[in-house]
Amino acid sequence: MWYATYLTTQRRYTESLAEIERAQALDPTSNSVVADKGLLLYFAGRRDEAIALLKQVEETDPNFMSPHRELKYIYLEMGDYPNYLVEARREATSLRDAAGLAVADAADHAYATGGGSAMLQAVREQQKKLYDQDLFSPYYLAQTCAIMRNKREALQYLMAAYAKHADGLLDMANDPAFNSLHDEPEFRDLISRVRAAQVE
Repeated sequence: MWYATYLTTQRRYTESLAEIERAQALDPTSNSVVADKGLLLYFAGRRDEAIALLKQVEETDPNFMSPHRELKYIYLEMGDYPNYLVEARREATSLRDAAGLAVADAADHAYATGGGSAMLQAVREQQKKLYDQDLFSPYYLAQTCAIMRNKREALQYLMAAYAKHADGLLDMANDPAFNSLHDEPEFRDLISRVRAAQVE
């Protein structure tokens, strides 16, 4: 399972999916393996399969946090804001995550009063407030900025994520949220630095 995840960070999707299939064969009842498989399918460009698999895990184990997290991310990147809002609240509730609930509350209110654009702005503002208090990862703030097409700010927070060794950096090269950054020299340089650190 972990090797499959590593291969995905290298954009070696065919090999990654072969390894996650092996993991599933070894432990066919593991929801962790199935949830990871869903995310790997998404990174490999097989979005519909990913969503179907994650929703299957969600139905069999509603209290398992991983499918809520992965679906939240997928729905946000897709622009499916109603489903994003549902999954954001489910994830934060299952984790008893006060910061996540604050973001979900801000998103719910803004979406109800101003639609998707207002929701993204509210999410970014709440995440920035939490980040300034050292309560939120700069990587996930960078995702939001990139989805909003704010390249400079996204790069700023990715640099902060690199400095803090934040979770998520290994997925940066194949994270669809950052597709608009691949032509940016700073982004390519950051990917090179992250990859170099993996082999040190």
